[in-house]
Amino acid sequence: MLPLTYISAKDIIDETVEYLKGRIVFGKPLIKKQVLRHRLVEWLTEIECLRQLTYHIVRMKVAGQDVSREISMGKLFAGSLMSKVADGCLQMYGGLGFMNEMRISRAYRDARLLSIGGGASEVMSDVIAKLAGY
Repeated sequence: MLPLTYISAKDIIDETVEYLKGRIVFGKPLIKKQVLRHRLVEWLTEIECLRQLTYHIVRMKVAGQDVSREISMGKLFAGSLMSKVADGCLQMYGGLGFMNEMRISRAYRDARLLSIGGGASEVMSDVIAKLAGY
């Protein structure tokens, strides 16, 4: 388990999966619910897309290209994705997820900072729009 000062979307998913494996509802672990598994793998897919965008940005930067647009896109997408993952995982915990002692509760609150501290989503959107010529 990582310290509370650093938790990624993948960490949140991994911890949620462990919780879902142990949470028995109607005689079965919650992880057996297809809808929950589908949400989890959708988020994993989006995390991989963000990782690949990051690699693309690095390749562009090494090649001496301007990466302002791509960095803004990455920041916009990362903030949105982290909030979506934290919100969805918190929901999978149910009411227990709101307890201050639960790491998902802290991750849920902290996720909001990415869309603010890394550059407000609206600012990132405006940068992308200007670079696209809108």
